[in-house]
Amino acid sequence: MIDSAPPQSQQAERALLGSIAVLPEMLDEVLPVVDAANFYIESHRTVFRAFKSLHDAGEPIDVVVVAKELEKRGQLEEVGGALFLIELMGEMPHGAHADYYAKLVRETADRRQLLLACSDGIRMSQDAEASVEETTGVIESRLHQILGRAAGRESVSIRETMQELLVNMDREDGDRLPTGFTDLDAMLSGGLSEGQLVIVAARPGMGKSAFAGNISLRMARAGSSMLFVSLEMSAAELAARFASTLSSVPCAAITARNLSSNQKSDLYNAGNSLTELRIQIDDAPQRTISQISALARMQKRRGGLDALVVDYLQLVAPTNGQLARDQQVSAMSRGLKCLAKDLQIPVICLAQLNRAIEMRENKRPRLSDLRESGAIEQDADIVMFLDRPSTYDTQADDRKASVILSKGPTGTVELSWNPLTMTFTDRNHGSAF
Repeated sequence: MIDSAPPQSQQAERALLGSIAVLPEMLDEVLPVVDAANFYIESHRTVFRAFKSLHDAGEPIDVVVVAKELEKRGQLEEVGGALFLIELMGEMPHGAHADYYAKLVRETADRRQLLLACSDGIRMSQDAEASVEETTGVIESRLHQILGRAAGRESVSIRETMQELLVNMDREDGDRLPTGFTDLDAMLSGGLSEGQLVIVAARPGMGKSAFAGNISLRMARAGSSMLFVSLEMSAAELAARFASTLSSVPCAAITARNLSSNQKSDLYNAGNSLTELRIQIDDAPQRTISQISALARMQKRRGGLDALVVDYLQLVAPTNGQLARDQQVSAMSRGLKCLAKDLQIPVICLAQLNRAIEMRENKRPRLSDLRESGAIEQDADIVMFLDRPSTYDTQADDRKASVILSKGPTGTVELSWNPLTMTFTDRNHGSAF
C-alpha cells in the first residue's frame, strides 16, 4: 500500500545522536520526547539504546564508554565501529540543539505511524469481512495513540494552565519538607526528608489523588517547587481541584461551569493565587520511569525541584513488557527510590491496594495489602495508608479520614474530608486549608 520510502530524517537522527555524544546531559531533555523506537535507522536505534542504558546506570557517555558498551553487546561492528561514533561527534553543529533534533525525529516517526494507520484503514476498508464499526474503531484507536504521543511531551505548569511560573524561591539544604498537615508533620519529625521514597496507598475511591494534590498545594504555598506526574487526571482537572480547595467552590460546580457571581469571584481569586505557585504538571497518559526521571532532572536543572509526586505506580508504563508484573513493579519502585536519592528530594508515589482487603471484615489496610507489596515495601522509606471508613461502613461519618503510617514512623493521624472540594484538613487543628 506504501509505494515510496516512509517519512524519515537520517540527518536529524545523526544530529540528535551527535548532540547527546557531545553534551550527554541533553539526554534528559530529549527522553520525554523521543525513544529508540522513533529512529528509522536500526544502527541509530542501537546507539540510542546504548546511550540510554549508560545514562540509566549513571555511567558517562563518551566514545570510549559507548564503544565498550556496544562491543559488550556484540553490536559495535553493526553500527559501523568506533569510527561511526567519532564521526557523529565531528559533524555535530551544536549539542544544545538536541531538543530541536528530537522533535524532528519524533515528528517523522509520528508521520510513519500515521501513514501505517492510514494504510491499515484502507486495507480494512477493502476487506468485506471487516465491519465498518470495527474498521473505524481501529482507525480511531490508532489515531488517538499517535495524537496522544504527539501531545503532552513536556510538563505543563500551573501558570501555563492558569498563567506562568514564578521565580524559584530558595530553601535551605538539609531542611525537612513539611507536608502542611500539622499532626502528620509532627509524626514525621517535621516533614519529609531528602532522598525518601514515600508510598501513599489506598483502595480506589479513598481520595489518594486528592491527598497528593493537597500535599502538593500545601508544599507549593510554603515556597517549594513541585512536579506532579499525573498518569490518570489531566492538568486541567488537577488545576480545577486546586482552585476548588483554595476557593471552597465545589469541584462539581467548577466542572459544570454552574457558578454564582460570588463563586466566580472566589474562583478567580484562587486562580490568581495558583499562578504564583511553582507546581509543574506532566499529564501524559503513559510514562516510563526513565521518562519520569528525565522530566524531574530537567526541572531540577532548569528551575529547581523540591519534591516529585507520581500518581500512580501501577499506571507507570513498564520499560520491559516481557517481564512478569512483580518484576516490572520492582524495577519501577527501585527506579523511583534511585531518583529520590539522585536528586536529593522526596518522591511521593501513590499506589493501589490489592483485592484481599475487600474480603476481610477488618478493612484497615496493612503492608501486605500493597499490590506487588514485596518490592514496594522494601524500597519505600515511608508507607502511609489513606483510610475513610465511610466508603465501606454506611454508619461511619463521611467527613472522617485517617492516615495510617505503617513503615518509617508508625501511628495514625486523624484528618477531616470535604467531598465537595476534594480537600483533606487537620481534624484537631481547625478546618482552614
